[in-house]
Amino acid sequence: MRQVQAGLLTPAQFTQSQTDGCRLNSTARRVFFPAWYDDAQVWLDTPMRDSLALLLKIVRQYGYSIEG
Repeated sequence: MRQVQAGLLTPAQFTQSQTDGCRLNSTARRVFFPAWYDDAQVWLDTPMRDSLALLLKIVRQYGYSIEG
């Protein structure tokens, strides 16, 4: 919604159908996803960091090694 309010997207860039629901056209997707990631990166960083830490803990716990 923020991208629409900021003028990055317009209602004309959305389509709707019974089969597909509400979708962005290809031009709008090229605008939306980079803007969404820029906004989401702040709140995605912590869960990604936590997930990586858990994965590394498990790898170390079971003694996995890239050498085999």
